[in-house]
Parts: sequence; C-alpha cells; structure tokens
Amino acid sequence: MARYFLGKLTSRLNRRRVAINLAQAVDIGIVYSLVSEEEYAILGRFVKSLQEKGKKVQVLGYHKSKRAPVYYAPKLAYDLLLNGDIDLLLRPVSEFSDKFIDYPFDLLIDLSSPADFPLSYIVELSKAGFKVGQGKPGIPGPFDLLIESSSPLSLEVLIEQVVHYTSTIEFITPPIQVINTEL
Repeated sequence: MARYFLGKLTSRLNRRRVAINLAQAVDIGIVYSLVSEEEYAILGRFVKSLQEKGKKVQVLGYHKSKRAPVYYAPKLAYDLLLNGDIDLLLRPVSEFSDKFIDYPFDLLIDLSSPADFPLSYIVELSKAGFKVGQGKPGIPGPFDLLIESSSPLSLEVLIEQVVHYTSTIEFITPPIQVINTEL
C-alpha cells in the first residue's frame, strides 16, 4: 500500500535533472541504513573525505529502532530517522526528513539498503539534480546512475563504486551555474 501512494507522489514529482560528477558537485546528500558501528565508521570516513574536498554534505540515516544506538554520535550535518519518525505507511514524518527531500542537492548518494522503505521514499521524492545508488535486482529505482550488482554490495564496496563512477564520468554539458545579479 505504501508503494502505491509513493507511486502517486512520484508521478507528480517535478525535479530538474542535471548530470554531474563528484568533482562538480558542491551540495551532496547521503542516505544510509544505520546497522552497525563498523558501517557507521566507514560512512563517517567517507563524509569526512568529501568535506575535506570542500563539499557541503548533509547525511540522513535510518535505524530500525525507537532509540539511536550507543555508538551513534549526533553531528551537525547528520540526522537520524528512528521508528518514532515513521508513520503507519512507513513514510518519514519528521521536519528534517521533509527538509532533506525538498533541498535541491547537486548529487544524492543512496547508500541505504534497498529494503529500507523510509529511505527509498526520501530518495524517490528528493529534488536532487542527480541521484546515484544501488537498486534492487530487476528494479532500477529512481536513480540517474545505477550501481548494479547481482548481489547486495557491502557499504565499503558501494562507496568505492559510487566514487569511481561519479569521478570518472565526464558529462558533455557543464552544470548550470546561477549567477547573482543583485544591484
């Protein structure tokens, strides 16, 4: 039932797609499934490496519990969805998830498990210009660049693949730049 309503919403989605590589992207959104301390550390290193390159990164995770795990350290650019932030149809209902959906990221990287519907909901409705992620087998998802594999990739391998493909692809047209013409 949740997929049905999501399909209705995505059919009305109006977003401007802009092909962009990692070097060109300034605002980057990342969604991930918080499942272990090890994966949280891997994600933290990836986010730090992007920030060191001057990228503005916003991270949104999902943990299938009512409470954040003890190893989760709240950070300025990180938000975490918990079961209390999800309605009966598994849709995120928090203010920070609405802001994440509405923010026009240059690049949205989906590192979540394809089985986590709340994050799929966010990725599908996101107004990001370019979406990258791993789809379910046979279901491509809402991605402009799909990382495809016969079996689910580990977080570390998925990050390596995302970085590889978004770094090596050069697009013919440069991204549109907004020029401030205030007098």
